This record gives sequence, C-alpha cells and structure tokens, in this order.
Amino acid sequence: MKIGRLKKRSYRSCLLMSRQLLLVTLIVLILLLSTSLCYAQEITVAAATDLRPALDEIASQFEPASGVHLHVIYGSSGDLFHQIQNGAPFDVFLSANVEYPQKLQSAGLVVPKSYFEYATGKIVLVVRADSKIDLSAGLSALLDPAVKKIAIANPEHAPYGVAAMSALKKANLADRLSSKIVIGENISQAASFVLGGGADAGIIALSLVLAPATRSQSNRTCKQKTQRRFCGDSDSKLLGR
Repeated sequence: MKIGRLKKRSYRSCLLMSRQLLLVTLIVLILLLSTSLCYAQEITVAAATDLRPALDEIASQFEPASGVHLHVIYGSSGDLFHQIQNGAPFDVFLSANVEYPQKLQSAGLVVPKSYFEYATGKIVLVVRADSKIDLSAGLSALLDPAVKKIAIANPEHAPYGVAAMSALKKANLADRLSSKIVIGENISQAASFVLGGGADAGIIALSLVLAPATRSQSNRTCKQKTQRRFCGDSDSKLLGR
C-alpha cells in the first residue's frame, strides 16, 4: 500500500508515541485498572478500531501474565460513546478523540478527570502497492480520473472520518470529490475497502497501515501529515459499583 501523509491541521497535538511506547502505555493503563479491579476475572475494553493491532498484542501478553481475560470490543469511537451512554458496562474506553470522553465526564458517566492523552494519531492518504496513482501531489492526486472511489470512515461518528473530511475541505476538494467518497462504518472498514479493491484510494489511520498484517502490502511515499490527540477513560462508573 502506498501512503501519502496529509498536511498538518489545527488539531491539538501531543508527543507522538512510537508503537512500542504506545504498547507500554496501554499495558500500564490496563495494569493500573486491574489493580483497582483485583477480583475481576475479565476486563472489558472498548477501543477505536485503529488500536486493534496494538491491543491484540497486549491481550496476548497480558492474559497469561495476569490471569485476567481482556475482552476488547472494537468500533468507531462515536458508536462506543453511544453504547456507554446507554449503559454498556465497559471498564476502559480508548477513544480516537478527546471530545467523547469529555462529554462522558460532563454527563457523570466516568470518574471525574480520569481521562488522559495516550497517543497522537495521523491520517494518511493511501493506495494499494500495485496502484499506478501518483501520490506525490498529495490530496490533489485524488483528482486523477483513475480514482473512482475514495474510502473514509463515517464522519458522523468516527473521528478519523471527521479528520479526513476536514483535510479535504481544507484543500478545497470536498465538494469536487463528494461523488467519489465511500463510507466505512469505522476506520478499519475504510482501510479494508482499499486493501480489498473496493476503493482506489483512502484516507485512513497510519497505525493500521503500519500494522504487520498490512505492512507487507505497503509502499510508502509520505508527503503531508496531520496529528490528532487520543485519550482514554478508565474506571467507568457503568460497572454497577
């Protein structure tokens, strides 16, 4: 998969974590949570889908070491947010933005000020490795007649979709490309559209492109970038405690 990073936007940013540091941070988060739930046999984690590669690896190491099962539910941050509003019993919420956790805090659905930033995310413009589309022009490459479909996550409830649309609007391309856009319910589905040939290009999470499952299919040409904050909520009050 070829990649073109998008131009930096006005998202509030924090230090970019390497994949290794992200793994360590999330492991510490879950270990701290498991201490407060020392009698629990299972911890339920609601996570944005771009975290699947990291969390799957964490689960494979955490469970044998702790004896506690990690039950991870993946989805778009917006969908998970609404599930929490409706009483879903999650122990940890790893959101792809800070807005949803802040709203949950305002509604009294999480322990006050329990959320914190744990990583910075990037969106990237991608095509398959065998594509002839030249990404050197950045987002303008999407005007190529060879690009019939462009995959993004649903901007109604997926922060990566919001970021993708913001990038297109900033480049004055949103209206010109509107007929080409295909919507994935979450960022993982948007990525699968590109990998599976359902879309000629996509604006997706860099973390998914760098995951071992897709890295072998990647051929990167990085031009522009945008950063976004990520945060996590722990010790949810929805456990009935």
